Amino acid sequence: MLDQNIQGALAKLDVNAKKRKKKRSLVVSLAGLALIFSVFSGVWVYQHMMPSVSMDHLSRLIIVASRSSDNDPIRLLGDIERRMGKKMEKLSNAERVDAVAYLMNHIELHHNRQELISY
Repeated sequence: MLDQNIQGALAKLDVNAKKRKKKRSLVVSLAGLALIFSVFSGVWVYQHMMPSVSMDHLSRLIIVASRSSDNDPIRLLGDIERRMGKKMEKLSNAERVDAVAYLMNHIELHHNRQELISY
């Protein structure tokens, strides 16, 4: 009798353990899907919030910055490559945005405000 009660209790525990295991795997898979969705949506928002700067825009801004200051374009190009640590052609969009911010410091807008408008 006691042995049957123990066997019955163990059988109930096995059934409950299997149910818990299924619930746990379901919760873990839903949490994983939520994590993947949040990461992809974060990357999408980051890419769309970042301004897009092409190599053509960056080249034009280098020329504008060299015209409005006493720097030559080759020197500015070398400064940007040294600052970013790679060649100009291999810069990502975020690095090109940083390069634009760096070049904006070289443009002296208080002397000639038309330079930035022509860009």
